[in-house]
Amino acid sequence: GQPVRVLVAVLFDHQISALADAAASAGLGGSSFHLILGTAPSEQTLAGLTGAAARALLDGAAYVMHAGNPAGHGAFETLSNIAWPAANASALIDALPAGEEADGPRAAARAVLARAGVEPLDQTSGFAYDAVIALGLGACAAGGAEAAAADASALVSAIRSSPFAGVTGNISLDERTGERHVRTQAFSLTNVVYPTGDLGGASTSIVATLDAGTWRFSAPFVFADGTTHPPPDGLTVAVVRVGVLGRFSAGASNDRDTAVAALVAARQFNARNLTLLPELAAAHPALAGCNVRLDLDVRSTNGRAVTGVEHYVAGGSAGAADPATAVFDVSTGGSVAATPAGWHAVVGAARSAVTEPLALLAGIDGVPLVSFKSTAPRLSDLARYPSFARTVPSDTGVARGVARYLALNSWERVGFIYVSDTYGEGYKDAM
Repeated sequence: GQPVRVLVAVLFDHQISALADAAASAGLGGSSFHLILGTAPSEQTLAGLTGAAARALLDGAAYVMHAGNPAGHGAFETLSNIAWPAANASALIDALPAGEEADGPRAAARAVLARAGVEPLDQTSGFAYDAVIALGLGACAAGGAEAAAADASALVSAIRSSPFAGVTGNISLDERTGERHVRTQAFSLTNVVYPTGDLGGASTSIVATLDAGTWRFSAPFVFADGTTHPPPDGLTVAVVRVGVLGRFSAGASNDRDTAVAALVAARQFNARNLTLLPELAAAHPALAGCNVRLDLDVRSTNGRAVTGVEHYVAGGSAGAADPATAVFDVSTGGSVAATPAGWHAVVGAARSAVTEPLALLAGIDGVPLVSFKSTAPRLSDLARYPSFARTVPSDTGVARGVARYLALNSWERVGFIYVSDTYGEGYKDAM
């Protein structure tokens, strides 16, 4: 079978080192591998994992954890400031069990208190705080201490049906199971990175939060190869090479914007990160298991049909170095590379006069062509252009609207000026 390239590991801190050694023996790790930890490793653990096996496994790794209160009002810091100042220290520490060892709970609390500055409580402390508040609110809702003691089932029901704003976010429990609703929780994505040239341990940084089902990135995620491009998961990917044709040359700013939009669409489709169209995932469940990746080759026709045909025939393999036809790619910071093989599909062109001969060729070759700007009605002739489609409405509807506007005002003698090409003549015929 195909090798695993993405691994989710749910284990404890002391097992990470053994996992790193096992992964090294199995040949897992490096820039083509990505590890997702099921729990957050401690800073001490990460600092101690300095060997080659650990670096190969953990560099560029990720872990997802509860992000605390999504409102971000510093609840943990506030809780810490309440818990650890000297005025409250003695009472809090004395309330802890002494323990039989020198490092018992009281000794541990005093050690924390002795550290310089105030150290925020960890995530679990916040959940503990909220658990106590949930119980107290439930007891009040159940009718007080005597009623709660007399009817345990009523107390359980009251706890589950008493939502409140806690330090870890809004607390709302399922009244049947007691489960905290996922929609009330926020999660963070942490990036584990080993500094280049540094033989020490890894560092971590939170790069995104998941709130209400959407990842929101505050910084790019850096993978093991030092880039922000996710490694493949080892599955075979079906690459669909798409030629994108339009008036993308210097000066045509609007059309250059459409080129950028096409590149963004391909990037989001390939990452299955359809943030602009979240309903697509539900409407098209096949997307989840789809192995298609779109490879866009953006070329400028300069508004000329002959240039569009040249690009179509060459499949993007010619003119790659021509600054008049190369387009700035926002994803790589350079000119879009030409594909060595032919295109499987075409997006474009802009002018109907340029799209018409391209649609003829595409129909003969059986290559899908989807235009984003060509509005000439004649392009809808299925017999001549069997593989043509467009996402922009044709001029038929607009022309009819103009005709009805003329009729509304009882105008019968009207002049008509049009461009003598596919676009202008098509508009005239539609009138």
